[in-house]
Amino acid sequence: MTSGAHQRQQVVKGMITEARERHVENLVVAHRLTGRSVLDNMKPDEVGLRLDTFYRGTYYEPYYVIMRQTQSRRVPLKVAKHTIPIFIPVVALEEKYLKDDPEAFIRELEIYLLAYVSRRQQVEETRAAIQGCTIWVEDSFCYITLDFATDTTTITIRMVYKDLRQVRPSMVNIAVGGDDEEYYRWAQYEELFLRHTIPVALTKMISAAYDVGM
Repeated sequence: MTSGAHQRQQVVKGMITEARERHVENLVVAHRLTGRSVLDNMKPDEVGLRLDTFYRGTYYEPYYVIMRQTQSRRVPLKVAKHTIPIFIPVVALEEKYLKDDPEAFIRELEIYLLAYVSRRQQVEETRAAIQGCTIWVEDSFCYITLDFATDTTTITIRMVYKDLRQVRPSMVNIAVGGDDEEYYRWAQYEELFLRHTIPVALTKMISAAYDVGM
């Protein structure tokens, strides 16, 4: 290799290293400014972040993302490993945000995580608050079905969250056993679930329906 070619190679390597280090530094600074946790004792080419989750002022489980610096100027950072739930689209978010806006990448992960924890804890609150209510869910809590019975009918409430960043359902359907009068008595309260948490909406619906019925 000629002296000139070697110098050019060193310049390119220096530019890549500088860009990569600046990318990591920007990510760490942004993370610390928002009160998140940067993990210590990482390898020199890695940066680890801890994402805490909360719901209604209560702390729940943390999640971790470890990113590794690459030799590519085009993609300075890649996600090496993480504990994010499998239904959250980490790869898609990484491809969309991590290169140009690492703060947006972390922010989107947080939105997904907090929405997931919110849906999950709403279900847990409902189980604790509403006696005799049977609830079916799947792992991401984006499909939730509640069954309960009154003195005169059975009621099934189905909620669908089309966007996993949502804490309120995008679709609600209330199915009621019995005659048309019973259906209209209960189905009119679907909108409550679009505006309130599940236990609050369910409590309001039961209270209002019985007030009307009585």
